[in-house]
Amino acid sequence: MKCTYYPDIDYLAITFADNIEETRVNVTHMVRASLDEDDRIQGLSIVKASRQFRNTDLATSIPEVAWEVPAHDINVTLSGGSGNGLAPTDKLRLAYFLDSNTLHLEFTEGPADLVVDITDCDIADINEDGTLNGISISWAQELLQIEDATTYIPEFQWTVHERKPTPAIAT
Repeated sequence: MKCTYYPDIDYLAITFADNIEETRVNVTHMVRASLDEDDRIQGLSIVKASRQFRNTDLATSIPEVAWEVPAHDINVTLSGGSGNGLAPTDKLRLAYFLDSNTLHLEFTEGPADLVVDITDCDIADINEDGTLNGISISWAQELLQIEDATTYIPEFQWTVHERKPTPAIAT
């Protein structure tokens, strides 16, 4: 999993595959999912990433990544009402569920206010403020190229990409 952060525009690209030939679909006004030709999620694009992670300095203070493989599936669709007292996480929690071959990324602790279908099999949990609470991605074994989930540890790469300034045009 590769995360590329662009601090000058506060944009984060999360990719699971190396070559993304995609169709993009809006998950929220701040998050887009990139889908392959089989409508499987290959990546996420997040604008206002510092707001999403509740971290004002993603260029130097990256989220810690936690990986777990629970013994059994749990209901990963969170539900709740407004005023649920969301707390920021100090880590990006990744959970792989063997029974359903599902990857769940959790950005915020606590219940979500809205569940949105991204594809027929993938869902996003959205907070009241429009940030992404979590996302559940099907066919995770193929996406992450996992042979044995009990011994698998995901490779996580965080890159801060300084964009080159646009040259001034002489008038």
